[in-house]
Amino acid sequence: MAAGPPADYSALIMDERPVTAAQAPASTAAPAHIAWHEHAIFALLGVGPGWLLCDALFLQIPWAQATQPEGLALSSWMLSAFNAANVVVVLLLIAHRLWPRNPRELDEILLVALILATVGGLALAALLWQVATERHSVALLAFAFVGGAIGALRLSVMMPWMLAYDERLISSAVLGGAIADGASAMVALVQQPGGVRRFSPSAFFLVSTMFALPSLGAFVAIKRWYGHLLQQPAARSTAPPTGTAATVGVELEQVAVKSASDKVGARAAAPKRAARPWLWRAVRLWLVFAFMQSLVWGITPALLPFAARNAARGSGAALASEDVLSYAIDVSYLGLVAGSYASLVWSSYRLAPQVVLLVACAAVTVVMAYAGQPLLSARAGSTLLVGSTALMRFMDGYATAMIFRSVSADTRYGDAQQAVQRAISLAERVSTTIGAFVAFWLVGALMRADAAVASD
Repeated sequence: MAAGPPADYSALIMDERPVTAAQAPASTAAPAHIAWHEHAIFALLGVGPGWLLCDALFLQIPWAQATQPEGLALSSWMLSAFNAANVVVVLLLIAHRLWPRNPRELDEILLVALILATVGGLALAALLWQVATERHSVALLAFAFVGGAIGALRLSVMMPWMLAYDERLISSAVLGGAIADGASAMVALVQQPGGVRRFSPSAFFLVSTMFALPSLGAFVAIKRWYGHLLQQPAARSTAPPTGTAATVGVELEQVAVKSASDKVGARAAAPKRAARPWLWRAVRLWLVFAFMQSLVWGITPALLPFAARNAARGSGAALASEDVLSYAIDVSYLGLVAGSYASLVWSSYRLAPQVVLLVACAAVTVVMAYAGQPLLSARAGSTLLVGSTALMRFMDGYATAMIFRSVSADTRYGDAQQAVQRAISLAERVSTTIGAFVAFWLVGALMRADAAVASD
């Protein structure tokens, strides 16, 4: 485990040394060591208020696109439903404005509601996922909307709530959500929704429901038995100064009084400083996170079915396109688990290499989706597609945890920490929405190209 609070993620962008809790005047007392069971309880908490419902739906796309009316465009339609739910973030902002008591109480209520919504959504999906009209998969799109609402609120609710705890536990919570996604991916690997189809999506959704249930118990346990992890204000002595310390205190006070008028004049003559010196740092994090999320969750998921189809068309084809798509999706979630775990045991704040690698991985999917002819053999193309998707999700899991940890650890944000974290969360929603619109247009172009080829 990396010792001590991490540096500000944006320090590598601005080339400045961050001010962490270890360097600032002591105002909080966090445990120097966090036991494994404390990491585990926060990992369990991270399962429920997250993307488990959305990801479970996405894992079944190889099956659903073969049986539902949208076909290869199903992924794009589901992404649109995911992102239509972003309106709940606006409702959250209004609720925080109107909430008459401590905002933390509202966040706790919403955390429980998100956990229950995840469990309920997965259970209902097991019963109703096949409901569709002649043109659209009504049930899948409705559950995608609910899952998108849960995911939209996840970072906006959970991360500000976790500011009261040691920032290392943020990685634990992110890891918990990723482990649940990875466990669902393992179940999907056994199921083979794009090929063998050993059991139905209904059974898959029921198993995924079991993964979400412990999250509610973890929340109760944290409230009842893990209060010692809360960062409390450091105690200050109220005893009067004595001896030499008292003399020094009096002298310092006299010096301060003597120079007070000089300081007032100096302030008047000095140039005005920004009221929010952290603002540009936060904006840069906002922009970087938005760009990364627009690629990972906005554009590439919609193009992945087309890339898998083209990869399977290469020479020496041994797998159907549904098999390639299934492996790419399943292994990508294992990459997400690995990235989230890496953020817990190794802290690196070099942002530029991560962004470059992520763009390169996303480019593989885009190029393969638009390639008129297979660029590689089926084996090489499928391997490249699966590997690039897994690496992209690895960096997503790592970077998400580290960005929010950097805000939690940097004392320069002061009372604005919650606002900054919610703003970064909003960046995810805005960017994935824009990415979904772009993806919808790209998928439309691909569908028109397919129709033109078929007519010829």
